[in-house]
Amino acid sequence: MKRIISFVWYRFVGSLFRVFPIKKNRVVLSSFFGKGFGDSNKYIAEELLDRDDIEIIWLVKERNMDGFPAGIKKVKRGTLSELYYLSTARVWVDNSRKPYGLIKRKHQFYIQTWHSSLRLKKIEKDAEKYLDSNYIRAAKNDSKMIDLITSGCRASTKIFQNSFWYSGSINECGTPRCDILFNKEKSDEFRQRICNIYGLDPNKKIVLYAPTFRRDGKIDKRYLDCDRVSQKLGDGYSLIIRLHPNMSNATYKSNVTNVTRYPDMQELICAVDYLITDYSGCCFDMMIAKKPCILYVPDLKQYLNDERELYFSFDELPFKKTTNMDELADAIRGFDYKEYLKDVQVFGKKIGLCERGNASKVIADLIVEKCKGKNE
Repeated sequence: MKRIISFVWYRFVGSLFRVFPIKKNRVVLSSFFGKGFGDSNKYIAEELLDRDDIEIIWLVKERNMDGFPAGIKKVKRGTLSELYYLSTARVWVDNSRKPYGLIKRKHQFYIQTWHSSLRLKKIEKDAEKYLDSNYIRAAKNDSKMIDLITSGCRASTKIFQNSFWYSGSINECGTPRCDILFNKEKSDEFRQRICNIYGLDPNKKIVLYAPTFRRDGKIDKRYLDCDRVSQKLGDGYSLIIRLHPNMSNATYKSNVTNVTRYPDMQELICAVDYLITDYSGCCFDMMIAKKPCILYVPDLKQYLNDERELYFSFDELPFKKTTNMDELADAIRGFDYKEYLKDVQVFGKKIGLCERGNASKVIADLIVEKCKGKNE
């Protein structure tokens, strides 16, 4: 019933606003179905703030209204205002799927930025057997409306072509959220800010544990015992944890610093010295930043059987694989950075990496061009 109401809302109520003309300088952005100001679209919006005569609208749930800069109009999702701005915007930008029932108008332009630079877990059509039929229906409808997808490498482009129910344009301009990883001055600023917020010693090595979610939503032995690893690493390291956005309400019973509520994963990557993850695509963002990443996968066989198939075997990846806490602690303490950089370079060539640190500008330029009415 809830899905039917949503469909009626976006299809039929939304159609009432099609009587209003499209406003050529209006851009509507959203991230993770209204979770707030973040991911690639945050950096595109910040770039647009420096452009003349662009009206920036952000669709957001009421509980996620904080953290927006001046110059961005926040519009609550699920309201008549959302329908009005979606119907009258020249450009849409999203990193997730649009609601089923929504119809794009002629002369509107939809940019899909997706929510990863590259992914380890299979997605969309490649993972169709794991997905809800209603999601698949919405995804196919969304793909019909997309005019452009952004990509950070040739491997991503191929995944989108094969899995996204999409045959349109793909721009290998890079991943906007990864632009910040090329800015050393900003990285130092984020490190100091995060240390101040959480009371961390900036002179210690900061290790971030960022596991992906499991469908059952449980925190159990598949996850890292942060207290034990912290003890094994010793006093020269600070261990922090950030749970997946889909598990942000879960409780992780550990005395290690929990930074799950920190709004921007990219700023955390800028701030830390090491990343521990399992099947999350954040390993590739760490690689782009040329920072050490170690994989902790004690449940690899179970994950492949129960959760999701992967695009890469672990032998292909430039990251050290560990299956117990002794291996993990040894991998961090004895990390060979020179060898890691060689492996990253080889892997980058293999996937056709095209991150240059200017993706936000490239997409903002394109949006401005569309808003000025060029290339209709």
